[in-house]
Amino acid sequence: MNLDRTTIDPAKYDLKSTLWHEVNEVLGFGSTLSNLNNGDPTSTGPIGSLDLFRYTTGNLSTRSFTTSAGAGASFYTNGTTALTGSSQDQTGDFHDFVGGT
Repeated sequence: MNLDRTTIDPAKYDLKSTLWHEVNEVLGFGSTLSNLNNGDPTSTGPIGSLDLFRYTTGNLSTRSFTTSAGAGASFYTNGTTALTGSSQDQTGDFHDFVGGT
């Protein structure tokens, strides 16, 4: 496991991303996109708690419910600053946080 972000071994998991994933799971955060694959149509069911803060990267007027692997989605709480990115990878959970500081 990569314990810091200064010496990265791509064959190992990132401690910070792994921790964020597990905290989200324990707190019960979810997304309407959970259990979908890249390219699937967006669910028409109820939205999840994190969907309220998931916007198209750089565009706070558009919530991001796309499963497109090439789309950018970010997590905003104050309406101006993206705290981190949201996963667009079907191998994880669409509500997982990625990147960030």
